[in-house]
Amino acid sequence: MSTWALVAINARSRCKTRLADYLSPGERQRLVGCMLNHVLQAIGASTTVRHIAVVSPERDALAADVLQLPDPGAGLNHALMAAAQRIEQLGGKELLILPADLPLVAAADIDALHGAGRKTGFALAADESRQGTNAIFTALPNRVPFAFGVESYLRHRTAAAEQGLQAALVDRPGLSFDVDGYADLVVLADSGISQYAFLKAALRKVEEKIHD
Repeated sequence: MSTWALVAINARSRCKTRLADYLSPGERQRLVGCMLNHVLQAIGASTTVRHIAVVSPERDALAADVLQLPDPGAGLNHALMAAAQRIEQLGGKELLILPADLPLVAAADIDALHGAGRKTGFALAADESRQGTNAIFTALPNRVPFAFGVESYLRHRTAAAEQGLQAALVDRPGLSFDVDGYADLVVLADSGISQYAFLKAALRKVEEKIHD
């Protein structure tokens, strides 16, 4: 089957503004770029995904074989629905949706989500709080309205049930860990992954300010 992965990311300067108390604008953009590259590399290394698309107002440094789809500007869920329809028009039969801030995701996590979703037609991976949705598998045409936002994990499960689908639930650390706050930055800084090593110096400055 023609399997696509879809990653949504805002303009880089507008990403992760909630981390402004800990990282400078340049550090935030560097972090965002590192995480996006990591997610795209993991997708590229998976054994199940054949095509990659990104919904974003900026192409930035995306590889030539990554399809950039426009963001209509009516919110994330609207942008994802429009992108899913476009991918279906291109012959896509299966779609995996991943955020751009999964810095520990691996190809095996993506393949696991795909395998679980194929059994039921729809699969979800929650964030660590089990409140939000961090990844989705859906067969195309998509029957479940995307509902990213507050309490999206429950809303996606409910919406799937209303369509007669039982969402397969995928629980893997690489899919559940995202970066939203200071504690997440600490985990990432201590992960030993070279591209995030710069976070140690940035967080050290934060600690010094606290103790001054």
